[in-house]
Amino acid sequence: MFRSRRRDIVFPQSEHARLAATLAAATGAGPRIVAGVLWHDRGYPQLDTDGIGEMSRDRWGELMRAGFEPQTADPVVDHMARMHIHRLTRNARSPVAAELEPALAASLARSGMTADEAAAADAVTELYDMVAFDFCLEEPASGWVAGVAYQVDGQGGITLEPWPLVPVALEGFVTAFLTEGYPERPAPVVVPFSARPP
Repeated sequence: MFRSRRRDIVFPQSEHARLAATLAAATGAGPRIVAGVLWHDRGYPQLDTDGIGEMSRDRWGELMRAGFEPQTADPVVDHMARMHIHRLTRNARSPVAAELEPALAASLARSGMTADEAAAADAVTELYDMVAFDFCLEEPASGWVAGVAYQVDGQGGITLEPWPLVPVALEGFVTAFLTEGYPERPAPVVVPFSARPP
């Protein structure tokens, strides 16, 4: 989960992933790619309590394995989740990366994607994962992924350049929860977002 840095709310990983998938869908990506983005953090429970930057490396490794291992009815979704998780563990210099890597070739083969198609799908995941990650912290941030620069203003605003979405602007919301009582007695908080060109 993500703890807001400006108020007493938390965003579960599931809502972070929903924002990432909403943005990916607005690019015109196909439904399987959007589903892959939606499930990129599938190792976390629906209302997770593992705080970003708070959990132990062992617990984080457990969650990465839990997201990497499942084989569902859609091998494209599975491979997208596996690429994302392997990239995260590799970038973190975790020993989990070497443990997971041998399964990637067979996963790619099952997906039916070429290596280039898989890399393009992973770039979609990486970009919108990072936008949604920073959005959920609710503080100003910026980054550059896959040729797109993004900024979040910490108040619900998102800008992307060059503009990768089909609509000229995109508005919606994600659900956060009051920290008090979460997750046993979740109190939802609607958090609007507005994505626009700079």
